[in-house]
Amino acid sequence: MPACPGKERYSLGRSSLSLFLAIALLAAAVLGAFPAMHENLHPEAGHLCVVKLFASGGYAATTPAPVFTAPEMLSLPEALPLPTLLDCSGPRFFSLLEHAPPARA
Repeated sequence: MPACPGKERYSLGRSSLSLFLAIALLAAAVLGAFPAMHENLHPEAGHLCVVKLFASGGYAATTPAPVFTAPEMLSLPEALPLPTLLDCSGPRFFSLLEHAPPARA
């Protein structure tokens, strides 16, 4: 009795998929080499299929949508306004301190 009973099925599926892909690649190469045989399969003029792409050595791909676009630059004024400073003159500063909590005695 095998140690992993499902492993044979997984291996069989992988082998059959690789065999199918190899046959498809071989068929595309053969049909690309013989255009008359390709025309017998489907005679539409100006079509785009795997055989034509394989024979031309390229593929048709669309450009993907951008994932990230940079934000637009912010327009800054020529001169930035200066912040207004607090009036820290003597009487004003000490008048703020008179409302402080009482000191411990």
